[in-house]
Amino acid sequence: MMNRAWDNGFNLPEGSNDPEEDHNYKWYAPFPGMTELWSLQKFETSTGGKESTYGPHPSAHASVLNEYGFLWLNRKGEPTPLTRGIYDSIAKGYSAGQLRELYAYILGAETEFFRAHRNYAGVMHFIYLTGDFYGSFTGDIFENIETLEPWKVYDDYFSEVFKQLGVYVNFFPKEVIPSANIEISTMLINDEYQTFNGNINMQLINSEEKVVSESSCPFKIDALGQQTYKLQFQFPAMKGDYLLKTFAIQENGEKTLCRRKIRIN
Repeated sequence: MMNRAWDNGFNLPEGSNDPEEDHNYKWYAPFPGMTELWSLQKFETSTGGKESTYGPHPSAHASVLNEYGFLWLNRKGEPTPLTRGIYDSIAKGYSAGQLRELYAYILGAETEFFRAHRNYAGVMHFIYLTGDFYGSFTGDIFENIETLEPWKVYDDYFSEVFKQLGVYVNFFPKEVIPSANIEISTMLINDEYQTFNGNINMQLINSEEKVVSESSCPFKIDALGQQTYKLQFQFPAMKGDYLLKTFAIQENGEKTLCRRKIRIN
């Protein structure tokens, strides 16, 4: 079929302007052909290029990323046969709720990553709705399949990472030393045909949900544009687990949120 808005699956593009499909599983292990254990830190040194681990043919056509985030869970919050080994390596003993939160957090960051680097014409969440039965290789995000109601944690992340004004904070430290002063890169992308102006506001939240440090700067993103801003950020001396929240707040008050889990040790 020609002139499709998405792609023709693993077939070659039918029309001269049709996109082709790519499946990009970034560094996931244990997975055939991958030897290193997966970690978020690898995002910091990558540019999000088309490095398909499951693509049928080379093509110069625009590419749609139709599969990524190789961390599928079934509706009960259990790993699938394809993902059990990965979860055993990074989240052994987690409950269903903890696994859903981890999946939403990592898939959110990966979506931000692929969108920010603009190597794909489109990024499609996989998989929204699929079979859920014993032995099923993939999963979906629903709490109630009859009403198509997803688990809330997925909504919390996906409603942010697919906004037209995208925010990607390229910062995934294993830990931060106390009182560190670090320059943090924040990438913004604009998928609208209008200019966005506003402010980036970065806040560090402690376990009591209080802001303990923050930094900000103005931004301007042209229509369909992208820009990287570097914010100097002062971390506190107290050790512990924190949440780094980065908001891109437009002049009209609309905002996009990006989250990073931080441990000071």
